[in-house]
Amino acid sequence: MGEQTNISWTDATFNTAWGCTKVSEECTNCYMFRMSGMTKFKADVPTPLNQTALEPRLKGLINKGAKVIFVNSMSDTFHKDFSFDLIKSWFQLFRKYPEIQFQILTKRIERAKEFLDSYPCPDNCWIGTSIGTKRALPRLEILKSIPAKIKFLSLEPLLEDLGILYLNGIDWVIVGGESDYTKPREFKEEWGINILNQCRKQGIPFFYKQKGGNRNVNGIWGSDLLDGIKYHELPVLLGTKQSTLKMELSCMIC
Repeated sequence: MGEQTNISWTDATFNTAWGCTKVSEECTNCYMFRMSGMTKFKADVPTPLNQTALEPRLKGLINKGAKVIFVNSMSDTFHKDFSFDLIKSWFQLFRKYPEIQFQILTKRIERAKEFLDSYPCPDNCWIGTSIGTKRALPRLEILKSIPAKIKFLSLEPLLEDLGILYLNGIDWVIVGGESDYTKPREFKEEWGINILNQCRKQGIPFFYKQKGGNRNVNGIWGSDLLDGIKYHELPVLLGTKQSTLKMELSCMIC
């Protein structure tokens, strides 16, 4: 469950668990539920993977050149079914590899804050939250209160215009439409351009993943051009993929 990936904003995925439960409308067409039908796992039963195999799998990714790793693409690290002791063991593993950046994305940002208020977040662990609608915007303020070195937003699937965002304290923003084989929900480019303009004003790296759609071509659902331009900006360079940072945002976040 550690592998190279077509996800364009990371080098590899590394799962410490499989399975999740839906918490908001962004979850409706989650790919994990679709992919679980090809595995032994029950999609709605969050299950820790073999803990003794985690470090060998992680070392395998590192040996292949992965420098930035997305954690739990098939689950949510902060799901209530995972004890804080279990989550702590995962973070202790990440802490052992300070040269690797671990991207931890959650919709359960309240539980992430509860955990990280008692367990200092390692500098090499990025904490992010997913927001796709205005109803989910309270997650942003909770994220900003978490003491992580890099805090990021995944606005995917973006299902409506989010209006004005207060992005102070946010280090990176990802935007994308929904990927789904059957009925992807609507994404309008002007919603993404609104976010882009706000990131430009605040000097925040902006990553446009995809327009979305029901056709996957080389890991991209729809086009990865926003208003005719590719935006693949990151707070650090990837190890296995060419980065196309804009010159004005090419400085690393220290």
